[in-house]
Amino acid sequence: MRQCKYQTWNSATKTQEEKCGMWHRWSSDYEEFESGGCTFAVGVIENADGSVALPRADWVTFTDQPPTSGGAVDNMDSGFVEGFGYAIAWLKEWHGLGTEIEELYRHTGIPLADFEKYCDEYDLPSIREVAAAAIRGRPTAQPPTCQVQQNRRQGVRVS
Repeated sequence: MRQCKYQTWNSATKTQEEKCGMWHRWSSDYEEFESGGCTFAVGVIENADGSVALPRADWVTFTDQPPTSGGAVDNMDSGFVEGFGYAIAWLKEWHGLGTEIEELYRHTGIPLADFEKYCDEYDLPSIREVAAAAIRGRPTAQPPTCQVQQNRRQGVRVS
């Protein structure tokens, strides 16, 4: 687990709020619309009151040090690296390259070598592409707009 802060949408006030909690892992969520569905990466966050939040992955910021220090990664940390690699590859697949995903990659502080060591082969091409764009410091393409992002910002949820 890692300490983090995250943004959440308050439907009543139609504003984003910042909260703090303990990150457990990455997962995915799904939203369905009349025109189809959209999946997206989320963090599983435990709040101080014991409730669980599922903010979008790009709304999560870790407030402690990354688990990799000096290249030494233990079993728990390797799961973190693998999960984060999955989330980055997932975001890249669904949203393309863009400043948000590149910033998310840079913010992890995890070296590409650790991603290459612990992540699935299927995810590595996307992770490498994001890493290269993050090092350049600018996106190579603008990410497509996902209807889920627009709806969440507006507080709309379709059942």
